[in-house]
Amino acid sequence: MLYWKEILAVLLCYQLNYAEGYCKRKANRRPHIVLVVSDDQGWNDVSWHNPEVLTPNMDKLAKRGVRLENHYVHPQCTPSRGAILTGKYSHRLGLQFAAIFPNEAKFLQASATLLPEKLKELGYVTHMAGKWHLGDCNKNLLPTSRGFDSFTGLLRGAEDYYTRRTFGVYDFWENGTVYTPQEGSYITDLFTQRAVEIIGKNNPKTSPLFLYMPYTTPHFPLQVPKRFKDMYPNVKNPARRAYLGMVSSLDEGVGTIADALEKSGHMDNTVFIFLSDNGGDPNFGGSNLPLRGNKGSLWEGGSRSIGFIYSPRFLNHRGCLHKG
Repeated sequence: MLYWKEILAVLLCYQLNYAEGYCKRKANRRPHIVLVVSDDQGWNDVSWHNPEVLTPNMDKLAKRGVRLENHYVHPQCTPSRGAILTGKYSHRLGLQFAAIFPNEAKFLQASATLLPEKLKELGYVTHMAGKWHLGDCNKNLLPTSRGFDSFTGLLRGAEDYYTRRTFGVYDFWENGTVYTPQEGSYITDLFTQRAVEIIGKNNPKTSPLFLYMPYTTPHFPLQVPKRFKDMYPNVKNPARRAYLGMVSSLDEGVGTIADALEKSGHMDNTVFIFLSDNGGDPNFGGSNLPLRGNKGSLWEGGSRSIGFIYSPRFLNHRGCLHKG
């Protein structure tokens, strides 16, 4: 598991114990942090594991950075997200059993300190665009009450990518207010657009930025603009074809964010982290081959996550880290 305490070790210029050269100790600029989390993306669902998958933007960053080839998460959504934002195993948070269901009075304990709260102590601005899924039964549990300066996205686990409804209930928010973007807009694009807006308004020289991007893609329902499905004409299984289209739509978003960081002057001082919250679900197009098991299982297919870290400033190691 990649925890925020390890991330902070990189950012605050400590040496991680599995590779040399992660930071220059004399540097004094606080780095920007972009943390992208995909949803139900399997081990076999990136181009560096499977050439059938078209993820050129992720592949470019991964090749220039460090691929995390022995990287583990929890096998379901809520437990992983709680661990990522607190640096604690899910059983220490009471989130170890399953994802939080709609209308369930269950939540990430209020006493837990989250990564954005720690970063704000260091002078960071903190923004989130994407999926929360850590409890919404009280306003004090929402992202803007847990260290984020702004939040755009859904509070629950999954929803229609166009209507933004789950079980008939509308779930799309801007901070603490219901947000109704243009009819027919695609959620993945909305998250990316929000990221570009945040980056464009931030001063890269004076304002260290933490941008948390927990996309819903490629979690079901399998919905994606046709142009992405058309990228896979040889994939006969309709679920797999739609799923891979969603993966490529996510890749486009990653590329757009990376471009925005470059153009705005952020990227040369950014740590860009990408991972999946758990393994893929073959019932909805995902693939974890050649690993055994799937989302929800303790086999590696459920818990071994794709991931990479890219940073022009901090990483002079290239390639992949196989050893734990």
